[in-house]
Amino acid sequence: MGDYPLVEGDSNLVKVHVHVPDPGVPLSYAVSLGFITDVVVENMDDMHVPEAPAEVAEASLTSDANANLANISGPGVIVVAQGAGVSEVFRSLGAHVIVSGGQTMNPSTRDILDAILRLPVEDIIILPNNGNVVMAAQQAQALAGSEKQVAVVPTRSIPQGISALLALSSHADLERNLRTMASAIDSVQSGEVTIAVQDAHFDGIEVTVGDVIGLLNDKLTATGPDSQSVVKELLQQMNARELEVITLYYGQPVMPAEAEALLNELRAEYAGQEIEIINGGQPFYHYIISAE
Repeated sequence: MGDYPLVEGDSNLVKVHVHVPDPGVPLSYAVSLGFITDVVVENMDDMHVPEAPAEVAEASLTSDANANLANISGPGVIVVAQGAGVSEVFRSLGAHVIVSGGQTMNPSTRDILDAILRLPVEDIIILPNNGNVVMAAQQAQALAGSEKQVAVVPTRSIPQGISALLALSSHADLERNLRTMASAIDSVQSGEVTIAVQDAHFDGIEVTVGDVIGLLNDKLTATGPDSQSVVKELLQQMNARELEVITLYYGQPVMPAEAEALLNELRAEYAGQEIEIINGGQPFYHYIISAE
């Protein structure tokens, strides 16, 4: 029906997000399946902030995700992310400020605190999306002062951050949102494919500098001759045949044709699963995998 399809929920209630030219199409389909409790339709063209020139963008760590921060409904959301495509997914899900950062490019406590102070709301949620950023987010939380109620949902990967943001409700209070978002983190498996930057031995796996490696939920679990084979190994480790939705975000090291070829192979191998691929544009990571 459209782009960036994302689904969160259980057998009784789901939250669905999709970019479509005609919102009536998915709404009509949803009505045919059951009842609808809440509908949000937003014009992404109006919300999108034009990209700054590259030399300016690299010099600025923080950007407003939406053009207007004056009309925030519910808590303000700060997200740490790298890659134009990944950032766009978070923007489309309602993130208000994107702080550029992630693996090898950790934002400082000051960067996150500046984002907190920029938001004109009292309740603020931070999604660090990397284990190395959680502490900086917590330090910024402590420095924010009593005028703002800041909470850190300790997301350690991009898939966890997306799953948590999908669970956010602008109609719920902060405590309830924190509970549902924390629960959503546990429902998603995260895979990352990258290149080893040092020799390592972990749980029987030997890798040397330059090897293609795979991390499952932040632990080194796979290596292989190329990124495509490591993606397949990670999916086997996730027991992907028992899951429903698999999303791959391909990064700067991967050409679009390579990603499309992998997608076709995976759809043939996992015919019973919904598999999507998105140009995440993230550096360093060939693929980030989300599986639920």
